[in-house]
Amino acid sequence: MRWIGLLILLLTGQVLCAGALDDRLTLEVRADYALHFEGFTKVREHDQPGEHLDLGNDLGVRRWFSFGFESSWRFDGHNAIRSAFTWNQFRGGKTFDHDVWHDGALFAAGTRIDFAPTRWWRAELYYEFTPWRSDWGGLALLAGVSIDDLNVFLKPNKLRLSTKQEYHEDFGAQRTPLPAFGARLTLTPADGLRVEFEARGTYMRNLATWYFEGGRIYHSQTNLDAGIAISYRVREVSFGAALKYRVFRIEDTSREDGNEFAIHGTQAELFIRVTL
Repeated sequence: MRWIGLLILLLTGQVLCAGALDDRLTLEVRADYALHFEGFTKVREHDQPGEHLDLGNDLGVRRWFSFGFESSWRFDGHNAIRSAFTWNQFRGGKTFDHDVWHDGALFAAGTRIDFAPTRWWRAELYYEFTPWRSDWGGLALLAGVSIDDLNVFLKPNKLRLSTKQEYHEDFGAQRTPLPAFGARLTLTPADGLRVEFEARGTYMRNLATWYFEGGRIYHSQTNLDAGIAISYRVREVSFGAALKYRVFRIEDTSREDGNEFAIHGTQAELFIRVTL
């Protein structure tokens, strides 16, 4: 896409113009655990509508946790590049008490499904601009791209009643990079102490993708990560904790398919940040 090329060109120019600067490189690892979450999945195949399956009540999903890595490189006092990768994992399963249609396959009552094989990762790349910075805080604005790769599994313990035996839906087949934006307000009320308010997100409706499955797939996606974090720095290492609210909804439609997945919830986070 043309705007992705412009972003790369801008970042390349910033690298060439970079000068001396302390605290240029930041590396961060984090672990998140959902305190509470809700969601659902629904997958249609041709004229066979899929059942609306609640993640908790219908599929028995009880745990959602994630691990992430983030890095940033500052070119000067105002410009930086930031990248992030997050891996999400689920635990849970349930025995269906009635026949269930999902993705064109019929799961018989008494089938035990496992949701744990579900895979979901997100990769992000941002240009970060800091219009304001002082001894007690700063404001950063982010613009870039985000890619979500989601493959939802309902792994059964027995064969389906239908001819079709598939039990997973790959929402990430087209792996479409989407524009993403965010902002971060940082406060430093005391030496070494840092409080951050941050939000990032993506919104896209009916994007005509390059992927075909029974016709061109149209992609819709909404995701928002918003939270507050507090950390304390000792020399080059910061130790912190955060509380985050996450929203993610994805929908792919074509003549053949109508696939939906949604989740939202509150996560507690611990992180370690190294600044060099």
